[in-house]
Amino acid sequence: VDFKPVTAILSNPELMEAANASPNGPEAAAERILRTPFYLQSRERPLLGWLHRPKELVTPDQGIVICSPVGYEHLHAYRGLRHLADRLSEQGFPVLRFDWDGMGDSVGTDHDPDRLATWKQNLRDALRWMKEKVGCRRMSIIGLRIGGSIASLIAEEQEIDDLVLWSPIPKGKAFVRELHAIDMTGEARSAHATHDIEAGGFLLTESTAGELSKINLQELHPQCGRVLLISNAESAGDTRLAEAWGKLRINVTHEIHGGLPQMLAEPHRSQVPHATLGTIVQWFAVQAEKTGRLIATITEQPQSLQTNAFSERLVRFAEPLGLFGILTEPSVPVSSERPTILLLNAGATTRIGPGRLNVHLARRLAEEGFRSFRIDFQGLGDSIQPDPTQENDSYAPTVFRDVQLAIDYLKSEHGVERCVLLGLCSGAYAAFQSAAQLADTAIAESLLINPLTYFWREGMTIDDDPGRHLIRQHYYRHAMRDPKKWLRFLTGRSGTSFSTAARIVAKRIEMALLPRKSKNTPKQEEVCRGFPGHPVKQDLGGDLHRIVGHGRHLSMFFSDTDPGYMILKHYAGREAAKLEKRGEIEFRFFANSDHTFSREEPRRRLMASITEHLQQRYSG
Repeated sequence: VDFKPVTAILSNPELMEAANASPNGPEAAAERILRTPFYLQSRERPLLGWLHRPKELVTPDQGIVICSPVGYEHLHAYRGLRHLADRLSEQGFPVLRFDWDGMGDSVGTDHDPDRLATWKQNLRDALRWMKEKVGCRRMSIIGLRIGGSIASLIAEEQEIDDLVLWSPIPKGKAFVRELHAIDMTGEARSAHATHDIEAGGFLLTESTAGELSKINLQELHPQCGRVLLISNAESAGDTRLAEAWGKLRINVTHEIHGGLPQMLAEPHRSQVPHATLGTIVQWFAVQAEKTGRLIATITEQPQSLQTNAFSERLVRFAEPLGLFGILTEPSVPVSSERPTILLLNAGATTRIGPGRLNVHLARRLAEEGFRSFRIDFQGLGDSIQPDPTQENDSYAPTVFRDVQLAIDYLKSEHGVERCVLLGLCSGAYAAFQSAAQLADTAIAESLLINPLTYFWREGMTIDDDPGRHLIRQHYYRHAMRDPKKWLRFLTGRSGTSFSTAARIVAKRIEMALLPRKSKNTPKQEEVCRGFPGHPVKQDLGGDLHRIVGHGRHLSMFFSDTDPGYMILKHYAGREAAKLEKRGEIEFRFFANSDHTFSREEPRRRLMASITEHLQQRYSG
């Protein structure tokens, strides 16, 4: 077992230069790689996959599959793993990343049975797809957190050339305990709690928890040529897995890297750990056998899926910007009387939304006869921002441009006449100001969920917005103040130790309060190019009148502990009250729910209320 840095790589200037080439960002990468979305069949169910490959077809014959974490970590790690796929592709490797069954944009839900067996089959099918469709003769896997554990299980079944385990979960029981601690200290915990675990907007059923608890990587005997084990600084002293596999005469290199907590922070605060990505790229580059083989021509892959209740289509629109979205439609023709619902990013999460809210809502609306289009604003998810310094901006001035371009696509390609803009948090801000500023008559309504601000200006950060002090008061308030929850730990009735709970809460608070660096923001007129940007002054009352003056309805849905309604009353209480009396604005409130509706029960209530509202307004 080699516990030292990969000195053979670090001492090779050519490999170092090649592996570190991509931090120049997506703009440079776009000239050298292709990113292709498609649906991959696994157990007769479609998974969303992305193939990253070099434009030049001369490659190593080695393919790489990236296994993401599950649950909220899948959402938080999305950006970092996309960067990793890009950087590996720049070095010539074809790379596949995909959403597990029941995760991201794939079909399935947290309640489906046999989760672990299904995820293992997902990985088997991903490896087979790379061999059959791309022509890779040698396969390697990169797995992050529980994705690394699943990768290890498959590596015991079949030969894998190289295996990268990035902070894997050595024992599933510890992972389940960690999620349980997050559940017990979270907000809006249901009074009718079951043995299922809810953490960060995702649910782990009692059955799935039992399956994962059986994982013990030290008992495995993987069939792989090399293993790169990357530990986070917190677990630097735990060498048991490396030592156990080293005794099996597996070539294990153990690296210690920081940066993982920052990558797994809330998406709007997430940071790409370029040093760790560089180590992974370098480790692959030093062994790559560049045979000069032409990669097999990849035939066109499925761009749509069909179920009994809905269909979905992968969409690239607004070229050359290359914005990305997914169109969800009912299985029966859509009534021309019904608007298309445009689902916007919440914070810096991808188009799936927190807790997959946008995915669940899109499919629920399709069952009720509504078409929807969930999109990634430029710089979020898979809508690539050419300037990496402007990536991951929840309040980019170009969001209004992207809303208009999405509407233009719907009108030109699908004959859409009316749209409802729907967003949570920063998506609510985008929906609000789009209704106030865009002149397109197709906008019929904006539906806002827990907006935290109604005004933004160039150079602001999330910490600058006028309601931020209220947000901080609410953040983890129940976790820290509810004596009943802490009593469960103190009496041992929670199944989670007090020290574990305290550590988890401290970690989440630390990640939540990581400072948000102010971006060196270009002038918005330079990037918007004829489209509206942020308003020049704060005028909430005027914005309300402009929205209704355009003949648009405004609906606002609030968690009863969220500060958005208080902010509205503070800045435009009289105007809002008048418009409410006239039926031009309406409010709905939700008890026992947090900012992102991270619990399943309040999220169901929210979706039912949205569906009811749309049915009532657009019953034709």
